[in-house]
Amino acid sequence: MDIESLTDFINLAKHKSFSKAAAARHVTQPAFSRRIRALEINLTTDLIDRQSRNFQLTPAGERFLVHALSIVDAAQRAISDTQSMVTRLHQPIYISAPSYLSKTFFPAWYKKMQAALPGLAIRLTNRNGSAAVDDLQKGLADFALVMIVEGVPVCYADDTLQKYRVGSDSVIAVRARHAIDDTGLLMHEGSYMNACADAVLGKKFKNAHTVFESSSTGLLKEMTLAGFGISVLPTSLVEDDLSQGYLTPVEGTKKAKADIFLVRVAKLGGKKAEKLWSLNRP
Repeated sequence: MDIESLTDFINLAKHKSFSKAAAARHVTQPAFSRRIRALEINLTTDLIDRQSRNFQLTPAGERFLVHALSIVDAAQRAISDTQSMVTRLHQPIYISAPSYLSKTFFPAWYKKMQAALPGLAIRLTNRNGSAAVDDLQKGLADFALVMIVEGVPVCYADDTLQKYRVGSDSVIAVRARHAIDDTGLLMHEGSYMNACADAVLGKKFKNAHTVFESSSTGLLKEMTLAGFGISVLPTSLVEDDLSQGYLTPVEGTKKAKADIFLVRVAKLGGKKAEKLWSLNRP
């Protein structure tokens, strides 16, 4: 059993058709069927209910799909993370941060840190807030930059973490001035940003329908500018669009204050990491 076999099975479960899954995997249907059967023989159990008139996984197949998705995702993240370690920087400090902080907060903060620590090199990886903290806890990053909205609890355990406030922002509900749909919601994938959206939108939009969803804050901004609905975004990301009139705040919503934190696990790092940490203490 290998990653390719797991990917075959995931595609079959997704398309619910041997022919469509085979096409997605760029092989003939007979060859694809043999590969799935070989996987079942390897597992000594049937994954597909071949007695059913419609495509259906067996209970064992449903269970195995959960493992297959987890294994393939872990393998892809391992490859991506390993490749990210290939760098021409000399002894860099590794930081994980959401893409919106990378665009709005990080450049000016990095310039300030470099002025205080000549020779400082940082390798930045874009991850959402909880994933950035997960990188910390797994030892894949020295620090994380996260934004925490006032009154919205974070969705990760932080009892083993240390953090210092390094900046501020807010989140705001916006729509295009001439929106196609001013009631549909463009939402983030991930429980924390959705919780932030709920805090900003309030009861007025409690029953509003979601028309688009993405993990990319930048894409949500572009879809909002295109007029597809309302989104809740960091104010720093949309302040230029607001001032130029491309976006407008949504009536009946409130802006929520947010703080930006530099976070690390509660243990000593290298000398460069300790110097960077000490610079950000209040």
